[in-house]
Amino acid sequence: MDVRCMNQVNPVCDWLGETYVPESTEFVILGRGRLPFDEESVFCTLGVSRGEIKVPYEVNNEIEEVLFTHLFPRIASMPNMTVLATSLEGMIAMARYLR
Repeated sequence: MDVRCMNQVNPVCDWLGETYVPESTEFVILGRGRLPFDEESVFCTLGVSRGEIKVPYEVNNEIEEVLFTHLFPRIASMPNMTVLATSLEGMIAMARYLR
């Protein structure tokens, strides 16, 4: 995997991208060692499927609509992702302010 994402928004993501070595598929952290980035390490870290379990990648609109009405009962129509992300950012900022 050759990581070439230009939309990393977190300094940790930038740093992690800089430590990745595509030739060895490892993160090489100077003075600390190497972390393999392969199917086994991803499974052990995240519990992600190893190919034995089918993972559906399609969007189920019926389930989204049902979940939406339960999660956002006061909103008449489902917001787009930008509106939702902005709303979540506002809630996080408010929670930090109230601490």
